[in-house]
Amino acid sequence: MRSHPGARGGWELAVPAEHITLGQVWRLLRGDDPVLGLRGPDPACTTGRGVQQALTMLDTTTVDALTAQLTSP
Repeated sequence: MRSHPGARGGWELAVPAEHITLGQVWRLLRGDDPVLGLRGPDPACTTGRGVQQALTMLDTTTVDALTAQLTSP
């Protein structure tokens, strides 16, 4: 996307719409927020850190699978 300031400004696509996938849109809108709504564990809790690491890997796998599904024709 490109933006143009001013009274006649606004947003326009930088590429034709047919070249944009739902996966790209979803990734852009999602940003870096985890899909699973993860929160950081207590730094003093060994179990919490281990669970957080496992959930972070699951979150990454989920994001990748969802993006692949939204990107496929």
